[in-house]
Amino acid sequence: MDRSQSRKLGVQVKRLKSRRLWVVLAVLVALVLVGRWLDRSQPIQSYRVIDDRTIAVEVDSSSPQWTRVTAVTETSDRVIVSVGSFIFPWPQAEAGVGTSEELPVTLSQPIGRRSVIDGYTGDTVAQEPCPWSLRSQGKCAGQSSAP
Repeated sequence: MDRSQSRKLGVQVKRLKSRRLWVVLAVLVALVLVGRWLDRSQPIQSYRVIDDRTIAVEVDSSSPQWTRVTAVTETSDRVIVSVGSFIFPWPQAEAGVGTSEELPVTLSQPIGRRSVIDGYTGDTVAQEPCPWSLRSQGKCAGQSSAP
């Protein structure tokens, strides 16, 4: 193989590697964009106090999704909670059934009289009482008295 042939072969290999790199980058960008499109903020329906540093926020979970608390910001007079859901694009038998899910939120300071704000809507979230049962006698887990 002479010098000009090896040079041409080297250029072809570099082009092939460059094309592969661009294809890989394009696929990665597409996956990130689709992931961002399927990941959405979720409004909070209500919350309940579990103990002085733990609340549980209730969100809709009626479609196949992975729901999680994405941010908690605490000030002296409010707790701002944001929730996100990664919506899976394939249908499931339970999809569309009106169900809800509680997500625990651990606070750095006691809840006290602070209000809970939905980070998605900016609205104040309604506090729900803890479910009453004979065993709990109206107290949430970890509480010594009813909320």
